Amino acid sequence: MCTYIEANTVKTNLEARLSVDYRTVGTKWINKLRGTYYIFDFGDSDDAFQNKRITDDIKEYVKAMKKNKVIIKSSIVSVELSTLHDSNGYFLRACIRFKVVSAKNMSNKANLIFGDNYGKSEKGKGSSG
Repeated sequence: MCTYIEANTVKTNLEARLSVDYRTVGTKWINKLRGTYYIFDFGDSDDAFQNKRITDDIKEYVKAMKKNKVIIKSSIVSVELSTLHDSNGYFLRACIRFKVVSAKNMSNKANLIFGDNYGKSEKGKGSSG
């Protein structure tokens, strides 16, 4: 069951993804965002692959967003634990106010905000988050 700790993880994830500036993004931001995703630790050989894949997707996004000069600002992130429901996974509502302040190319949404669509490029990678 999702707890207060997981709700804070969701909030941290949204804050990182929706408050990003190509001029300042770096290792600290990558680690903050990566820390909000599941760490595979089942004791099998697939663990390292899965963990590296997510980290690589984040790093790939950083390269693309720097090239695209993306700046996103958010002012409100509210994650409401009372809206939690289970439907083939846990879901909870969040209220976010954000704006893509600038980007050279706004047409490729996957290169603006890191999320489910990132990593599903022609390279055949899976979903990141």
